Amino acid sequence: MMIKLIGYWSDRVNPKNQFQIDPKVEKYLDKKLWEPYTEDSQYPWPGDLVNPEFWQGKDKDQVMKYLASGIPCNHYSGFSGCRLCNQILGTCERTDGFWAWPDKFEHYIDNHDIRIPEEFLTHIAGRDYEIMSVEDLSQIIKPYAVQDGKSFFQFEPDESFWVKWGRNKQMVGF
Repeated sequence: MMIKLIGYWSDRVNPKNQFQIDPKVEKYLDKKLWEPYTEDSQYPWPGDLVNPEFWQGKDKDQVMKYLASGIPCNHYSGFSGCRLCNQILGTCERTDGFWAWPDKFEHYIDNHDIRIPEEFLTHIAGRDYEIMSVEDLSQIIKPYAVQDGKSFFQFEPDESFWVKWGRNKQMVGF
């Protein structure tokens, strides 16, 4: 069974957050000057998925709690940063055994009202917002290491769903 990846973003950046800006051009930076979506963009740009109305009638707090309680996996050396506000985020991914997402992915929902796939929301609601145990995950994915009784998981999630979903949302809107 392949674990589906969600929550990765293109590396386009907001110039206001990255560079010293000439005051004569700063007033124009409220427009979207970073690259628009192109066919070469692998992942979506989070700014294109900001949609506060999407969360109306949904249990946003339960979704964020679920994301935060995923089992850590695929550890990396170095922090990622929010593509919209530069907050320091995590150094690993999290999983529920079916989906994988970057650590602190819930930041995008809580702070930026990012829309996420309905398929994922249906999945976690169907699990009553409960993450499986590490022991149960070990039946799906063999830990690559166990140290002091703690299991470490490393696997290659399937990104095709996220890439296709992101392209569809940006090309046709939502």
